Amino acid sequence: TLLVTPPETFPSEAWGDLLVLVRAIIKNNKEKELLDRMDSTVARDYWRPLREALAAISERSLASLHDVAPEIREPAMELVKKLSPHDFNRWRDELSPR
Repeated sequence: TLLVTPPETFPSEAWGDLLVLVRAIIKNNKEKELLDRMDSTVARDYWRPLREALAAISERSLASLHDVAPEIREPAMELVKKLSPHDFNRWRDELSPR
């Protein structure tokens, strides 16, 4: 139920807890399962930057973000930096213009 809450009504004080939870999911290599769950609910649209960040982390590449609108891509990249900073640093060369 957490992710089916629209972001504008999500309590801001819970954001840090959500990131801790998502980091734990990534650490346990379960990001694909979370992504699948999000894609099967309204969370896909409500939490689009988080969804795109998880997709990039799951694919082990930032390439999927090239085709995402800038207003989604920028926050998604910030989330990748927060959720998986080591990976982001390895993948950032992919961000150069095509």
